[in-house]
Amino acid sequence: MEREAKLKKLEDDLRGERNWPVCFPIWHHDIDGEIPDEARHVVWQVYISWWGLLFCLTFQFSCATVMLSCARDNNAIPSWFLTIFYWAAGLAGGFWLWYKPLYEVACQGTLSDFVSFFLFYSIHVCWCIWCAIGVPGESAAWSFSGFATALAAVDVHPFPGGMYFTGAALWFLEAVWSLWCVREAYLCFRARVRRKQHTCSCGPCAAAGQARWWPANAAAKVCTRQQPGRKAGGHQEQHLWQPLLQQRQRQQRD
Repeated sequence: MEREAKLKKLEDDLRGERNWPVCFPIWHHDIDGEIPDEARHVVWQVYISWWGLLFCLTFQFSCATVMLSCARDNNAIPSWFLTIFYWAAGLAGGFWLWYKPLYEVACQGTLSDFVSFFLFYSIHVCWCIWCAIGVPGESAAWSFSGFATALAAVDVHPFPGGMYFTGAALWFLEAVWSLWCVREAYLCFRARVRRKQHTCSCGPCAAAGQARWWPANAAAKVCTRQQPGRKAGGHQEQHLWQPLLQQRQRQQRD
């Protein structure tokens, strides 16, 4: 345990001082400086979705606050407290469960933690869709700023009804953007797996900075950079049975 603590401290020192969030730094955050080019756009998109979640939860809290002075039932106060819980749990859970793991995976180049990111980020997408629908509950009818809640809020007063419709539109945009982020993260994950498993790591290719990946069902390949007299920059297929065929031909000649 002591050794792990020392390694963790050394890793933090190498990565730099904590700079995020600005008001109370608890983590070093530098997408442009730490994330490789191949995954940088995915991290930026997921980071934007986290800020979108912050905006949607804050606007949902504002809707419940307005409903405190407009609603005539007893559901306004429980809904207001519930939106505070959603705000705190949603932001902390989103950061620690799917954004920070994705940042670490993209920074360190590992692939195993991608599964946990996809799992928790899928829960986030489902949550956004549920909030966009906004099915009213029995004791906290105004806790979700969705379309169903907006229809009920219009009957109370037009102003909170308009706010709830705006909140529903924000949740809908957040859900669409999050689905796009899932697609981009999956494409990045698949490309990284292919590059890791099927890469031409010969000396000439590595020196040229043009490592290549091969499809899993492709025939064995031999880089032409290693073969003198051939045109550089290409790869030639060489089937696996060719060495056996050449050995048989030599035996027949003998």
